[in-house]
Amino acid sequence: MKNWLLYEENPMVKLCYQNNGRNTEEFYFDLQSQKVYKICLSAYYAKKNTKGIPWLFLSGGILATLLEQILQRVLLPISARMLLLFLVIGGLVLVNKKVKQSFIEKYQYVEEHTIGNSMEKEEILKLYTLGKWNRRALGFIVLIGLLVFLMGTFLIIKTTHLTGVFLVFLGGIIGIIFSNYGEFMEAAKAKKYLQTD
Repeated sequence: MKNWLLYEENPMVKLCYQNNGRNTEEFYFDLQSQKVYKICLSAYYAKKNTKGIPWLFLSGGILATLLEQILQRVLLPISARMLLLFLVIGGLVLVNKKVKQSFIEKYQYVEEHTIGNSMEKEEILKLYTLGKWNRRALGFIVLIGLLVFLMGTFLIIKTTHLTGVFLVFLGGIIGIIFSNYGEFMEAAKAKKYLQTD
């Protein structure tokens, strides 16, 4: 419960991310201290010991492909398909909680392992404006995820195949991960602050 409150009340807002050589850097703005924090993602993920993640994605992709082929051959009545739809949505809710928890941990890492720099509002606004393209790209990916989710829901209702269940889960995962990563609503808080006198 404490971590959830930290996420809801956290004053830190992501301004943008950009590539610096081989490294990707993220810039955060703390609404309370009014300082900008920079985090190097490679350093952060090295601390998290995530070397096995590429293999996890690869094996997950292979498994998903095989599962999709199997589901095309499985036929179920509408009641069973609707039950599966509700179970998948419940699973997506749990995934969403896990993703939010990972962002709580990132905020805590930023606060504890980086130094906040005081900047003029004009400089901070430039970083926010740079992040506009980041947010648009992420928003487009979220839209694709939503379309895949809706397509899967339509197939669950209209066809006897279970391909729709796979698409609902896939689209839901895409939407959840990238909508949280984009932090669209949080960025609006920084813009509101920067435009005040």
